Amino acid sequence: MVQVADLAVREDIAPVIQTPKLYLSLAEVPPPSPNVGSIGEVLQLDGVSTDKHLKELEYEVKVLTSKSKHLMEENIRLEEITEERQTQKTEMEALQLRLLKMQIAEKDTEANKNKKAARQMAATSGMAIEPEKAGQTPPTIQAQEVPEIQVQNQQRGGGGFRERQSGREGGRFQGGNRSTGQGFQGEGCSICGQLTHWSRECPQNIAPNNGPPCSYPG
Repeated sequence: MVQVADLAVREDIAPVIQTPKLYLSLAEVPPPSPNVGSIGEVLQLDGVSTDKHLKELEYEVKVLTSKSKHLMEENIRLEEITEERQTQKTEMEALQLRLLKMQIAEKDTEANKNKKAARQMAATSGMAIEPEKAGQTPPTIQAQEVPEIQVQNQQRGGGGFRERQSGREGGRFQGGNRSTGQGFQGEGCSICGQLTHWSRECPQNIAPNNGPPCSYPG
């Protein structure tokens, strides 16, 4: 509603014209057109335009509602896609972790097999060495190297007695060649014990300092 203070006062206009007017009052209604016969018909026309405006508003509301529904559906779809991607990511991480565990287990199994094979090889090698040690015969007196001085002492000490004893027992020494001293003994060489040569021909029957061979009685 227009207030009195809002209107500018003009002195050139009569006071009656400056009287405040009400919005949509009967004074502002234009004169009826030739096609309209009364004020009721004018009001009826106003009602028709109002219904049309309401229908337009209802249509706009429906359009906005449809758009809002579409946006909500899109939002739900985006949430589902995001959730699906998150699920796929979680499953992928779980598969990668499982694959890593399988690789670690395979490496451990291979390492254990290598260790077991190494232990078996070491045990087999140890068992192979022990029979070799068990099969070795202790060194005999014949295999030992006797110093030359000790051999000569034995020649001087007991060799003559052994030759004399052998000669007395079988008499075979007497039948030998006394000029060369090569009498055969049943036991072979009395110095080194070999049966391939006589006592006089023994390579150990050599005196020190390259002297003449020791002579034995008989």
